[in-house]
Formats: sequence, structure tokens, C-alpha cells
Amino acid sequence: MITADIIGYTAGIINMMHIAPQLLKSFKTKSTKDISLSYAIIHVVGLSLWVLYGVFIMSYPVIIMHIIETLFALYLVFLKIKYG
Repeated sequence: MITADIIGYTAGIINMMHIAPQLLKSFKTKSTKDISLSYAIIHVVGLSLWVLYGVFIMSYPVIIMHIIETLFALYLVFLKIKYG
């Protein structure tokens, strides 16, 4: 694995960490009242575009890490719709 890939995966992991506490809190408290649905949807769209960009440039760190983060963000949208 080349250094650029290691940096890409590391950045992706660190970047994903920002959503984990919100997911855990929303799941435990069954409350998403302070989360904007439009924010969550825009976040999913932006992450999806990152995945597409990663495919175009054939960058596995960009593709893999943004797919995982997109799944996290989609779960947050699901929780927002479920718990309001």
C-alpha cells in the first residue's frame, strides 16, 4: 500500500468519527429533534458525490471511506425520519 493510500484511509477514518457520536446518541436516546433533516439529506448527497468522484479517479480510499460514511449518514436520516 502506498503512502497516499494510507493517508487517505486514515483521513477517512478520522472524518467518519465525527458522525459516530451523533449516531450513538440518537440511537440510545431515540431522539433526533436537534438534527435538521435537510442537513442530513444534503450530507448524504455530498458524500454520494464523493463516492462518484472516487470512482472517476479510481481512488479506493476515497471510494471505500465515503461509502462507509454514506451508510452512516443514511442511518442518521433513517433515525431522523423514525424519531422525528
